[in-house]
Amino acid sequence: MQTTVKAVLFDIGSTLIEGPAISPSKKISALLVGDYSLKKEIAATIMTTNIKTVEELEVILNKKHGNSRDISSELKTIWKEQENSSEVKDGTMELWKKCRKLGLKTGLISNIWFPYYSSFVKVCPEIDQGVDVKLLSFERGFQKPDVRMFTQAVEELKLKPEEIVIVGDTYDCDIAPAIEAGIKTIWFLHRHENEKEALLSLEKGTAKKPDFTQETLRDITSLFENSFSTI
Repeated sequence: MQTTVKAVLFDIGSTLIEGPAISPSKKISALLVGDYSLKKEIAATIMTTNIKTVEELEVILNKKHGNSRDISSELKTIWKEQENSSEVKDGTMELWKKCRKLGLKTGLISNIWFPYYSSFVKVCPEIDQGVDVKLLSFERGFQKPDVRMFTQAVEELKLKPEEIVIVGDTYDCDIAPAIEAGIKTIWFLHRHENEKEALLSLEKGTAKKPDFTQETLRDITSLFENSFSTI
């Protein structure tokens, strides 16, 4: 029996908005060691720590990596870029308004750090103020694909997992853990080059398929228009 969808969770970066081509973790890693070798470690730190100022960021980086150089100027440049870099993706507002018109609950579920979230708030204030729940990694202290991001969303929306659908662009972080949590999935597959391994796994049958795969937000909006109640 198909279940009526009552809520939608949205990833933020590369789903609702687009930002700089090079991630802040890569830029900070290059600043510290001259290459991207620390990008994963830095990403884990900045995405799961509630860092509200560039001064706090520098202190944390110095403690973790023993940096002795004065990198405050470079960090301020990265921070400012993150605060002012986002652009709303084509179709974002149409999708948001469709979900609201249908009376669906909404939420944000994102691996994100404070300055980039601030940038999102600037360009999408209606969405930020209108959602029912926010699961932001820098506030929660952990990040996707940790299934707790999804189980907490279920708890806070006060719904059954199968009554919720996520829209996200990354299979490993958005789709796979959502499937594990019992949440329905719409894979916004617009960056094929970043999803090669996931696509290969799906082709081999070693990964679970999302409920839907769409390449544009407008296609996802049409999906809600035509079959939202039985996604």
